[in-house]
Amino acid sequence: MSSLLGLPVITPPALNSSREINTQTSVQDGNIRQSHLYSIEVAKAHSPTQYYDYFVYKSIDRNGNGQICIPRNLNSVCTNIDDQISIEPSVGNPMTWAQFLYATDVVAQDFRLNGSSISASDVVIRPANLNYNIQSSNGAVFITVAYRDHGV
Repeated sequence: MSSLLGLPVITPPALNSSREINTQTSVQDGNIRQSHLYSIEVAKAHSPTQYYDYFVYKSIDRNGNGQICIPRNLNSVCTNIDDQISIEPSVGNPMTWAQFLYATDVVAQDFRLNGSSISASDVVIRPANLNYNIQSSNGAVFITVAYRDHGV
């Protein structure tokens, strides 16, 4: 067991060797799909000098199995139906997210793995009414997440 920002954390497999960057097909058994675009590091907000590497999850429609019609039946491909699910891969924008436990205000540093810059104006976090402090610096965005007893 390790500690992340003062909380005991059981390191998930995603932080070790089971990360798989794969944008097209099913991941190997036991692996977790990692974003090919983004990475995240987390630090205590009052002294953000030591950042902890964390994991940006990624989803792709139907786990990369194509336009299947019947769940769990990979042979049931329906190419003549527009089900409005397959738009994300065609525009290169699947859903990504990160989650972590914390016991104090934290800063999450998000950056692109390809070196491209991210601007604070490019970031939308839901629900938007929580008013996160989002700033940009050196191509990364820094999102301050205030600690709340009841969570976010």
